[in-house]
Amino acid sequence: MATQANGHTSLTADGRPRPPDRTARSSESENPARQRAIRYAVAAYGASWFLSSITIWLLRAVGGVRIPAGPRALIVDTCLAATLFVLYRGDELWVTHLGLLKPPLARSIVFVLRISVALVVIDGLLSAFTNEPKALNPLRGIATASLPIIVITGFAAAITAPVMEEMFFRGFLYRRLRTRLPKLLASVIDGAMFAVVHTHYRATGLAAAGVFGVAACLLYEQTGSILPGVALHSFIDATGFEVALTGDALVVPSIFVFSLLGMGLAAAIKQLVRWREAHSPRHGACD
Repeated sequence: MATQANGHTSLTADGRPRPPDRTARSSESENPARQRAIRYAVAAYGASWFLSSITIWLLRAVGGVRIPAGPRALIVDTCLAATLFVLYRGDELWVTHLGLLKPPLARSIVFVLRISVALVVIDGLLSAFTNEPKALNPLRGIATASLPIIVITGFAAAITAPVMEEMFFRGFLYRRLRTRLPKLLASVIDGAMFAVVHTHYRATGLAAAGVFGVAACLLYEQTGSILPGVALHSFIDATGFEVALTGDALVVPSIFVFSLLGMGLAAAIKQLVRWREAHSPRHGACD
């Protein structure tokens, strides 16, 4: 087990965050860095939300610029990155605290598939119990935009939003919440705060974003890394971009499925090699 600095939760042998011990009082629970963890997280969230909101407002009100969803997401992601950079420069954040760890491959594939199915079911239920059609895509209209806007939107959907939002909301914010809160409560709070930044979504989209936020927290808990969440986040956003651009979803789901199959095959081969090494007679032993 490796214990990390600044009062953050330790990791188990397989790299998963170890929940804090709430039954015993120790010097670690009195660590000032741990006590202020949630304060810094909430302050960073508020600062990034205010900075992105005021930037978008100034561009609209002063510059008269209409900001599509893609550039808006890029502005938000830039503000999240700026907040994390300030904390890093102030020694309140280490890169290793952001969940950028190699996940267990087989476990990650299993949980990504489970969460994907659950999200599809929940999304269908949300659409069924609301008056908003499921086809309301926040990126709708991108097909008629200029080429630079299309490129920016695709880049934001597939790369910057998944990476920066998972680093901030799961690797940073959720992890800080977990220093003092139980898993379910921290996940719900994180999911709600994640949904709030998606102000351009309709009600159903906001609810779906909140559900995804909770699911991504649980995925992080199960794998000890934000990378599976980044992959799932990228798949969802990139699929939405493809549907908005072409009216169909073929390329992104195909890449996602073949990637999962390839990683699953690699994991199976790895396990087979380990099994054969464990059960094969040792070579070179003396008679």
